[in-house]
Amino acid sequence: MTGIRLVGVLDMRKAATRATKRPGASALDVKRVVVDLPATLFARAERAVAELGTTRSDLIRQALKGYLKSIERSKLERVLVEGYAANAEQARQACEELTFPDSEFL
Repeated sequence: MTGIRLVGVLDMRKAATRATKRPGASALDVKRVVVDLPATLFARAERAVAELGTTRSDLIRQALKGYLKSIERSKLERVLVEGYAANAEQARQACEELTFPDSEFL
């Protein structure tokens, strides 16, 4: 595999300090992850970090949040489509019944 392996030395004092700077975070609820990235993806990420004035960790954290949100949305859309499909006949019948509700009184 061609790529760059990001491995950092964990200094618990630094990790605790960084964790407490983020709202709602503490040193106990932060997990460190090692990620292997292809060199081209790493270079793109580094350019984005420089352009956005953020950190690599924040960039990856936000990207992961966005990706997970899109997965959750896709799941919800699938469930809704399945639900609508399962109830389509019942909904069609209800529409037919309500199309001319006053016609029986004419």
